[in-house]
Amino acid sequence: MSSTKQLNQDLYDTYVKEGIKKANKLAYREAENDFLEAIALDKKNQTAYINLSNIYLIQRKINNSVKIL
Repeated sequence: MSSTKQLNQDLYDTYVKEGIKKANKLAYREAENDFLEAIALDKKNQTAYINLSNIYLIQRKINNSVKIL
């Protein structure tokens, strides 16, 4: 893996981990932003999409949840 790809993967993982931490603290807007940042880095990795969908479900934003998946 090239160093740029590895850097992007590391950054992606960081955004996802931080988003999960924020979600656990009920900071849903901030968690949403982290998951969106992760998605911008890697549109093919499903982890951030699934976590973002869960954030929307928790907030009862069902249409957003379905749409993101």
